[in-house]
Amino acid sequence: MRSEEFEGEKIVTYLERLKAVIIKIDASLVDFDKERSRGNPPTQVSSEFLTNKEQGDWAEKTLLNAINRNSEQYIAVKYGRDDDIVAGDDNFNKFYEEYQNELDEIGKRPDILIFNRSDFQFDTYNISNFSRKDLDMLVPKAKCGIEVRSSAFLFEEYEAFMNEKQQELLHEALELKQKILEKYGELLLKKNCKLHKIIYDLSSENLRIINFRCPSWKKTEQLADLSLCLKELKQVISKMNKRTFLSITPKVEDLKLVYAWVKLGKEV
Repeated sequence: MRSEEFEGEKIVTYLERLKAVIIKIDASLVDFDKERSRGNPPTQVSSEFLTNKEQGDWAEKTLLNAINRNSEQYIAVKYGRDDDIVAGDDNFNKFYEEYQNELDEIGKRPDILIFNRSDFQFDTYNISNFSRKDLDMLVPKAKCGIEVRSSAFLFEEYEAFMNEKQQELLHEALELKQKILEKYGELLLKKNCKLHKIIYDLSSENLRIINFRCPSWKKTEQLADLSLCLKELKQVISKMNKRTFLSITPKVEDLKLVYAWVKLGKEV
């Protein structure tokens, strides 16, 4: 196995690379030595939960099928639990306790495992119900695990929605600019000529890079109204500068989960 340098340290395995990162994480963020707290079984299931579950199942199947249709080297198989039982169903409490025991023992299973096709000799894309003995032999051969999350938006719909939203905000910002200059232009020029120039030069091309400090004028009613308009304009600009794209955001907590998976694989 090829060794490499990580911040001046010689790292040999992926597990060691994880350890090198983990020791730099403050325990106040994630305590890697703290035992997991067992949850209490829910008594009912919400419609939102069922909707999110269906979206997650769809996203997982979509990704799994895409990998298997397009890769000659790798095969994707379902590893995460495949139970349809929910709170309120018969035997749910028993199922929940068994699941908690599994979490204590091996952690949460990743939804999908990726294998080299040469390492996977089974005629199925679902190993979630394999015996623990078979899984202990098979799982360490996986190249990686994937935890799938779904979005309520399809990408094209999200992009169209955000483009429309940006246009609405642009229109609102330019209307506020016009209102400020027409109604309070002379007053603003008198109070702060630099801020007046910023507002005067504001356009659709430079709107996202404009920045100014909002004054808190209150001496007269007109000054208070002007301050309020400037504050509204700044808020609109801030909204326009918010992230408008979908992305994958790793969390520090995920590192603890990955570490548990890799460590378990080494111990098997």
